[in-house]
Amino acid sequence: METARHLVLECPFSTEIWASFMTERPRMCRAAEQSTSLSGWWNRLLKINSRKKNHDIVWASMVVWHLWKERNKRTFKDCRSLPHSVCPFIRSECGLLMEECKLQVLAG
Repeated sequence: METARHLVLECPFSTEIWASFMTERPRMCRAAEQSTSLSGWWNRLLKINSRKKNHDIVWASMVVWHLWKERNKRTFKDCRSLPHSVCPFIRSECGLLMEECKLQVLAG
């Protein structure tokens, strides 16, 4: 039986995705590696930079979104992507989202 914990934290595809972000988002990746539950993982993320903007939450949310999309492609379309082809999409979307957030704050 597939669980959310397995999908996000344990399956080989997920662990490879997390590992690919170790250089640029080490705290986010360590939280994923060290957590045994989704709630524990999310709580670890919330504690990172809790007094200022927490970009790791944005990045982690984007990773999870792409893991979910990949799971659905595999389940419903019988189509598989490799981690090295998914990671650039995550980086690109995070960059666009962060830039949009900056622009909205400046315009606000």
